[in-house]
Amino acid sequence: MRREDGKFIDVDGIKTHYYEKGDGPPLVLIHGCAKGHYSAADSGFDWELNFDPTAGNANRH
Repeated sequence: MRREDGKFIDVDGIKTHYYEKGDGPPLVLIHGCAKGHYSAADSGFDWELNFDPTAGNANRH
């Protein structure tokens, strides 16, 4: 998941990056707390292994 493929929204004054895929009900995946750590900034790459299969199966769960 490339960072530039995501979108941003404002959540109570916090710029929040998110990815959107599929047409099923929303599912929010939240990474652990590594504030300021490299892995927090790039957690989209970690989620990629789960994101596409989950989005494709959303209507079957």
